[in-house]
Amino acid sequence: MNEIITFLLDQWLLSGMLFVLIVLFIYSEKPKKYKIIDNNAAITLMDNGNLIIIDVREEKERNTGFINSAEHITMSNIKDKMDVINKNKNILTYCKNGLRSKTAAEILCKNKFENVHNLKGGFEAWKEAGLPITK
Repeated sequence: MNEIITFLLDQWLLSGMLFVLIVLFIYSEKPKKYKIIDNNAAITLMDNGNLIIIDVREEKERNTGFINSAEHITMSNIKDKMDVINKNKNILTYCKNGLRSKTAAEILCKNKFENVHNLKGGFEAWKEAGLPITK
């Protein structure tokens, strides 16, 4: 322990920079992360209500079917439509396989949306599990 204290005192500039970096890291405002959830967790969110489901796929993809009550906001329109999405509700994003909706979830989180979730495996995993869809 004495060796560490001696080193820190001898290297006061390095020690000071390290201290500043630690403080900045602790107190930096980090955007909240979204959660990746599976079908079962998504169903639980749906059952609890207070949920907005956002389908970020293109119109052609959506025509093959969609999760019941999902709002259609394409990935290219997500930034323009943020003002109509209720920030106080849970949000579930999905696309075909979960990749584009991950980006949508990141965008929402960066814009101070909380309780954002992304459906693992997207619509394909939902459909493959035999869960209800609307055509």
